[in-house]
Amino acid sequence: MDNLAHALVGAALGRAVADRAVRGAAVTGAIAGNAPDLAELFVTPDAWTPRAGVSYLVYHRGITHSLLGAAVEIVALTALAGAMLTWWARRHGEPAPAWRWIAACVATTVLSHLYLDWQEVPATFGDGERVMLRKPRLRIEKLNFGPLGPEVMYSLRIAQPTFGLGLLEAVSETDILALAERQKSQGVNGRPNYVWDAIGKRVALGRFGWKSNQPSIKQQIAAALHGDIGVTSSLYDKENCPAVQKDCAYQPPGNQPELVDVNWEELEFWTQALAVPARRNVVEPDFARGERVFNEAKCSVCHVPEMKAGVLPGLAQIQGQVFHAYTDLLLHDMGEALADGRPDFKAGPRDWRTPPLWGLGLSQTVSGSTAMLHDGRGRNVTEAILWHGGEAEGAREAFRNMPKADREALLKFLSSI
Repeated sequence: MDNLAHALVGAALGRAVADRAVRGAAVTGAIAGNAPDLAELFVTPDAWTPRAGVSYLVYHRGITHSLLGAAVEIVALTALAGAMLTWWARRHGEPAPAWRWIAACVATTVLSHLYLDWQEVPATFGDGERVMLRKPRLRIEKLNFGPLGPEVMYSLRIAQPTFGLGLLEAVSETDILALAERQKSQGVNGRPNYVWDAIGKRVALGRFGWKSNQPSIKQQIAAALHGDIGVTSSLYDKENCPAVQKDCAYQPPGNQPELVDVNWEELEFWTQALAVPARRNVVEPDFARGERVFNEAKCSVCHVPEMKAGVLPGLAQIQGQVFHAYTDLLLHDMGEALADGRPDFKAGPRDWRTPPLWGLGLSQTVSGSTAMLHDGRGRNVTEAILWHGGEAEGAREAFRNMPKADREALLKFLSSI
């Protein structure tokens, strides 16, 4: 969270914990909520310099955001707040506040900063430039139906773009498998995921989803509607109500099924036909330089620049189109840092489908966010690349060690495709 958010949360917690016992509990809480960031001003050498502006906002994850740092901050801030509040009370003839309530107010709000934040990880480019990566810490609380079983697996997901999917669905399986064979000669082990096609009642090539666990757009639509918001279809016609959720089972459905086939087919066609945004800035020198760097770093081995659409029933217009999605629709081992511990058909815990890169530069405009990777940990393209591992470690290291001008040209290229 940003510092304003920490201040607001801290003020609210301060009032909730100690408003009746401590005058100024909200102000104390607001300051304590930002204590880990304020402490960084005293431990980061360049935090007081103009380097990158107020640099503690960028380089502010370390000892100050650990439990050890929190303990020191709680003691120091309790002493400071206690002394000031005691002095103020004596000056105005009021009883001194109870220090235990001051300590409770400070401790609660300092720890809220830790628990309501991302865990950040430092990274350094070859030229010495530093950047802070982040990864989420998932915690599920206040479950209505008791604790989850030990067999339950967790994996965070953000939504993926929905344009151009008809083109990806139209790529022939033969072409995708040929890419996997070609990659073997380049030292990369791209693999197809074979999943259950509930519509065709067969095992089929997976194409969609973070781990390629859906074989078609039509099944993806039905699965998302059923799994995410409980809408039934002729494919998934049972209400998504676990036995313990009795109120869910008592609610009468609007239709049976709720998604009628004609609407399902309309959703499928719309999703298949949604066009891809045009490339931008292609005549600028940095675009050509970035494209060259992209290829030299071997990013294009997996983020394949060119594919060709085959036959797609109901949308004959796209047959034969050559398009530039920058994906191979294959699974790759992306290393332990990105592993979610969750297998999915033939996809292992470290495996992820190569996501298409087209339209990347329009994410902020369209969705108001530039979050990348399966759990949104990458706030921009630089961070997303630096999280690459496993089969992509070589490309990551090439990016990390290339001159800054080349890195900027590569980012310009990726924001334009």
